[in-house]
Amino acid sequence: MVDIHPHAILTDQCESIRAAIRKVMPETRHRFCLWHILSKVLEKFKGVEDFTKATNEFKALIFDSLTIEMFETNWNDFLTKYALENNEWLMKLYSERENWVPIYLKHMFWAGMMSTQRSEGMHAYFDGYVNSRSTLKQFVKQYEMAICGKNEKELLSEFISKNRVVNCISQFGWERQFQHAFTHEMFKLVQEQIKRLWYCDVNPPNEDEESNKLGTERYNTLERCIINDWYHEEFVYRVEHKENGQYFSCNCKKFDSSGILCCHILKVIVTKGIEVINERYLFRRWRKDVHRPYIKRFCAGGYPMMTEEYKKYHGLDRDFAQITDVVIGNTQKMEYDKRQLRALQVNLS
Repeated sequence: MVDIHPHAILTDQCESIRAAIRKVMPETRHRFCLWHILSKVLEKFKGVEDFTKATNEFKALIFDSLTIEMFETNWNDFLTKYALENNEWLMKLYSERENWVPIYLKHMFWAGMMSTQRSEGMHAYFDGYVNSRSTLKQFVKQYEMAICGKNEKELLSEFISKNRVVNCISQFGWERQFQHAFTHEMFKLVQEQIKRLWYCDVNPPNEDEESNKLGTERYNTLERCIINDWYHEEFVYRVEHKENGQYFSCNCKKFDSSGILCCHILKVIVTKGIEVINERYLFRRWRKDVHRPYIKRFCAGGYPMMTEEYKKYHGLDRDFAQITDVVIGNTQKMEYDKRQLRALQVNLS
């Protein structure tokens, strides 16, 4: 990473890792894996009266607190209600709340992640290549094959996103923008927010002297959340819109943390009759028209299990890929490359 520290890092709740990050990357925001924390609830809440209800309320105060003040109040009320004021695990968690509670971290970009996703990530990555009985020698041989397989899956996913269509579920012009720009998986996440528009209502903008000076409209968006079959909640979110530059922001901070516009902002966009949104909300990371040359690159070590003939083929393929990386995005160079390849094809025929 050329000694450039990441803005944020997500790890297990390990004191050794925490100390190392503090020392080596002091400016990096460190976040604890929320999955590992919640997996301990069963053990730590043992003996709590009405365990199921307490567990649900604990998760609700973590995920549904819209402000830091709301979280603080909900936390204290929860401890009092279930007589957990002296629970050592909760006391330690509270002292480290800025490292794991979403409301303290939503202002930063996390690509929608709240856990290290170890089970879905590392295990799935090597599934079919190594197992618990594999030797270190076998792992070394299979490692690059796993990388190759991963790259092939990404290329296939990219091909599908560029050549197949996920149908729109509305008539909004801005949904078609997302349809044309985003990969299938990310477009489906946008559509999940579109489906939630049914549960949102927008109040007229709050007009005050300060807002008028700043050219900002402030909307209160009510969302009715269906938690489960017997429990519904209502939350009021504050959406701000600046006509000059078409800026939107919401205190749920979904776009800030995951790069996807929330249903609260989308509801205001619908209310105002906006058909085309600013390109800044078509997050580059999720676009299918961005060239990603790294997925075609091979490791210098080669693939130990390949035949010599197969290695030569991949060496030639790598040379062509490097040329493609050089000319992509430049029309003149691309045309020149095509002419040279056609001439080469004629000469070799």
